[in-house]
Amino acid sequence: MSSRFEQENSFPVLASVLSPNALAMEISHAYSIGDSLECTLLRAYVNDIYILKTQTEKYIIKVYRANWRTESEIM
Repeated sequence: MSSRFEQENSFPVLASVLSPNALAMEISHAYSIGDSLECTLLRAYVNDIYILKTQTEKYIIKVYRANWRTESEIM
């Protein structure tokens, strides 16, 4: 007997952590920072913090939870 969630092929999620590799690829496509060499999750909590390293720079990436803040509150 399968559950309703198995039939839908998903289970509701309250929180998740982004893949550092997928995040690095997305940022590399969205911004002119060069190729990323390493992306590491530093902290996962209300806002997730990642360190992204390229050949010449180091960036701190803060990922906000959906619907936690508006864009104007972040900027």
